[in-house]
Amino acid sequence: MTIRTLQHEESLETVRDELVYTDARLKKSKHTKPHVGALADLLTRWQTVFVGQLGVWDAQTVAQAGVDAVDDDLDDLVDDTDRALRQIVKDDRGSARYRRYFPEAPSALARLGLESELDRVRTWPGSLGSEPEDALKTLAPAVAASVAEGDAAVAERRAAAAAGADQRVRDIVRLVDDVNAARRSLYGTLIQLAEAQHLASDWPRRFFRRRERAARKKQA
Repeated sequence: MTIRTLQHEESLETVRDELVYTDARLKKSKHTKPHVGALADLLTRWQTVFVGQLGVWDAQTVAQAGVDAVDDDLDDLVDDTDRALRQIVKDDRGSARYRRYFPEAPSALARLGLESELDRVRTWPGSLGSEPEDALKTLAPAVAASVAEGDAAVAERRAAAAAGADQRVRDIVRLVDDVNAARRSLYGTLIQLAEAQHLASDWPRRFFRRRERAARKKQA
């Protein structure tokens, strides 16, 4: 019977908990004094990887905040355009001019995510700028600026997501693989030690947290 393999999808906190538990068990056993500190390098490395993950999470949160900010501003401009147009067409929402901008209700447009909303209003600046009424003309620069800001915000969010995926495969997955390798190596060493000192057959496994123990800890 072997120890469990940590999965790539497990949280870094769980990985650290396993390392700390085994490290503590090594320190508390009179038979394993020579092996104390066997996981120290991995614990130090874990801190570096976790700080990196926090940085990635922060970047993703900041990027999403930027998307939400532009989305709100663009929704306000959609409302401004709706009000200006309804005054011009005397609230005839079925008119060709009104439906040029709003083939669907303005509220439906505003409910879209930013990327989809950008696709719907991307041509508005040119059209608004060519309208005869000043009430529409004056909206063109603001919509154009919002579209540019939206494209930048969406690009930032995509970059943040890509950085998160890169950090996972380059740092987190590799860390988990190395932790598993170190645990298996240590387990083999403990098996040899148990055999040499005629210890209980389950003695090597006592240095690794069991699933049921981890579950009980979460419920406490």
